[in-house]
Amino acid sequence: QAYFPLSESEEPSEEELRGAWAQRMNEVRAFAAGHDRYVVFTELGYNRNRDAARRPWEYRVDGPETAGLQRRLTRVALEEIDREHRVVGAFLWTWFPGPRPVGRNFQLAEPEMRQVIRQVWRR
Repeated sequence: QAYFPLSESEEPSEEELRGAWAQRMNEVRAFAAGHDRYVVFTELGYNRNRDAARRPWEYRVDGPETAGLQRRLTRVALEEIDREHRVVGAFLWTWFPGPRPVGRNFQLAEPEMRQVIRQVWRR
């Protein structure tokens, strides 16, 4: 699972996120190479909350102002995963067929999130 804490900031920069992913990928690469294996992340996702970079496993949902952070976290994660040859993919957590107003909804089916996923995975 790829629920790595990436930053203590509520609004981490793209550069900060990429640096945090680079550190994690170094660890993953070393582990995978040491076992002559490849890695698939069975879960990757960020909810819409202010702590998503700090605690990506958090189910709390904050207001719509956090959608930009969710998109940035997802885009950087997918791009960094795509760059690492020892990581062959990731399953996104969690896809509901439509937005649900309450509960444990990471809201990936929203048009803006679908666009982020489409842009990265199209490459």
